[in-house]
Amino acid sequence: MSCVCSAVVALLLGPTCTQGAMASPCPAPDPPYLPQSPGDMRAYADLLRADFEGYFADVQAYFPLPR
Repeated sequence: MSCVCSAVVALLLGPTCTQGAMASPCPAPDPPYLPQSPGDMRAYADLLRADFEGYFADVQAYFPLPR
């Protein structure tokens, strides 16, 4: 279940559940590893690009935009 769904369920069922049954907070996505060496950055540019694209997608899911 996604974090948003968990939060909605917790809000809807909160008054009927016991006090300790609330949903736990969602952890923020971890930023991707970034090598210190410019040579390593060039060598692994495709992997780093894919990692950052996935990270930004996860951050957008973590902070959903209002519709």
